Amino acid sequence: MYTASRLALIQTLLIHAVLVLVYSETCSAFNQLNTLTATVYWIVISGVWMGLGIRRMTFTDRNLYRQFTQIFTFRTFPTVYKLIFWITILFFIAPLGLLAVYSTPNNYDSNSYHITRILIWLLNQNLDHFPTTHVQQLYHNVFAEYLILQVFLLTGTDQLINVIQFGAMLGSLSVVSLVGKRLGMDYKGQFLIGILLFTLPIGIFESTTTQSDYVACFLFLCFVYGGLQLIHAYTYKNGLLCCVALALGGFTKYPIFFFACPFALYFGLTFLIRQGFRPTAQLLILAVVCMILTFTPFFTRNYSLFHHVLSPPEGSAFFAEKIPCDRHSVAYTISNVVKNAGLHVALPYNHYNIFMDSVIQWIHKKIGVSVNEPAISLNAYATTFSVHEDMVPNTLHFILLLINVIFLFSQRGSKEVKMLVILSVIGMMIFCTLLKFQSWSTRTHMPFFAVGTIVIGFVYQKILKLRQSVFIVFLLLSCIPFVYGNSNKMLIPTRYFSKKIVAHIPKTVNVSSLKMKHQLEPSLGPYYDFNSTLVKYSYPIKDVYPYSERVKIFSMLDDAGYFDLEKDENVFCMDRTKAYFMNHMHEYEPFRQVLSAIGSDVKNVGFFFREGVGFYHFWASVVHQNHPKVHFNYIYYPAGFSSLPNAKRPFAYNYILTDNLELVKQHIPASRIASIHSSSRYHVIQLKTVSTETYTY
Repeated sequence: MYTASRLALIQTLLIHAVLVLVYSETCSAFNQLNTLTATVYWIVISGVWMGLGIRRMTFTDRNLYRQFTQIFTFRTFPTVYKLIFWITILFFIAPLGLLAVYSTPNNYDSNSYHITRILIWLLNQNLDHFPTTHVQQLYHNVFAEYLILQVFLLTGTDQLINVIQFGAMLGSLSVVSLVGKRLGMDYKGQFLIGILLFTLPIGIFESTTTQSDYVACFLFLCFVYGGLQLIHAYTYKNGLLCCVALALGGFTKYPIFFFACPFALYFGLTFLIRQGFRPTAQLLILAVVCMILTFTPFFTRNYSLFHHVLSPPEGSAFFAEKIPCDRHSVAYTISNVVKNAGLHVALPYNHYNIFMDSVIQWIHKKIGVSVNEPAISLNAYATTFSVHEDMVPNTLHFILLLINVIFLFSQRGSKEVKMLVILSVIGMMIFCTLLKFQSWSTRTHMPFFAVGTIVIGFVYQKILKLRQSVFIVFLLLSCIPFVYGNSNKMLIPTRYFSKKIVAHIPKTVNVSSLKMKHQLEPSLGPYYDFNSTLVKYSYPIKDVYPYSERVKIFSMLDDAGYFDLEKDENVFCMDRTKAYFMNHMHEYEPFRQVLSAIGSDVKNVGFFFREGVGFYHFWASVVHQNHPKVHFNYIYYPAGFSSLPNAKRPFAYNYILTDNLELVKQHIPASRIASIHSSSRYHVIQLKTVSTETYTY
């Protein structure tokens, strides 16, 4: 029953992914990407599913009740596993679900291009390329955004768009546990594999964002599971599952193809040996057809503008970045493998991280390659422990994987699991050979670690044969800081409670006024030097105090309100407008100062920026200020975009947001400007009349 439920979940997700692709590309071709067509489309789809369910007697009250109770009673589970399961649901998965629904989408890349391009698709009612100053909005992979687009179309808000990645996480947990079952593991081992993947730090953070990495990981896992099923039991359904998942996975994120390449070759050769030429040729044709149907519209749009199917080539007017490596050699591959592995060895201990930096440097001296060789690096390498949703290391899982791989290969047998390790390592080597090193690649490594969780779980149950419930509890405890303490969307004020637990007191008390100094001095005078004049309103601690004394000092500071700002560091207390700027905090205060200048008469806002940035967080803040129907669009962009059909669509606006007032004045005469409101960084310009003009450079 549990196998059928998990299969039903992943098949449902895959089928609806295909339906999303069909709707998006079809309606885009007719400029009909809008709420009406989306509503009609999904009502029809829902009606079809309900009709099929009624025909098969799936939706009778008795059937639904029986299925629900059978799934969640866990009659065959020991009490300890029932307890662990419900603790996991209530205190780990449910909080992430709450974050996915409640928290503001504020990821850096989401603001820059993921969601900004969705807003422009909604405005234009098509997926065609459009004028922009941030060209990555056009050619970076798009399928995860197609999924988010449906949420916008059906709800009209951004409130639920984080749920896409959360759903991908649930789907991924189902797939890895099914792979465990395929490898002969019982329910305890399957549960362990699911917990291993769930507690992956980068996975926890990704599950509540509008990034694309968990969606890509889910599709990759579906491909791997479909391939394993295919070589053991050839059915058309398994073949279709495998091919569709691979095509959509690559459409979500190109690196999926690098990780999948060795798996595809292994599945293909094994299938050829076991089934013969004709079924293999049919499967290959099916894969090619899936790729063509998936990528052709997107590649056509790219080629028509960039004269290249993937991205603007070097030397073109639209060139922005080159992610593929410029040179290739064994030494360069070793360099990138070592640096990518180094992203997962960091700890919150600076001396250790400095030591690891020296180890990485030593390895590079031995192979004769500069650690920051520009031909194979986009960023400088540093061993850094960062609790950030784009860069958090998977240190614990990396160590567990290394240890368990050693145990695995020290034993005979387990050929299929060993093959998973070999194929995953080859995939990682392809990734490191072809793409330049990036300091935020921990999230791109998710497919590698997802397969790694299967390996760890298998070794732990089948080879080491250790008590799994204890290990599961340890894993859950290890992930508490990541579930509750995501710096972009804290559920509880983790920083405050951490300081309170260890009685961490500031080495220097900083106060905002003389009044606050007089308030603190009577109680804290014995501990801080309030006579110090080195820095105004900054008073150093007098000595190093034991824990019991620090508890008293912390309590005094707390009672005086010294930690009030840190107490409010959670999604429930933070102003939603401010939350949109969590990854752009230097932009928040300057924008807040001019936000009120956008009045109730606003029609739309022209985005006139010299800097190549996205505008989602600006748009969301304006919408949150009771302007739900306002649109933003680029009105200042490179001249090369002028020939695009979407550039010729009139965009009517009566306000302009800019980062360069002088530039605006060069293009718009003062006689057309009603008012200007400025801060240190931004300017809101109200026009006397509605305009549809755009400006190029």
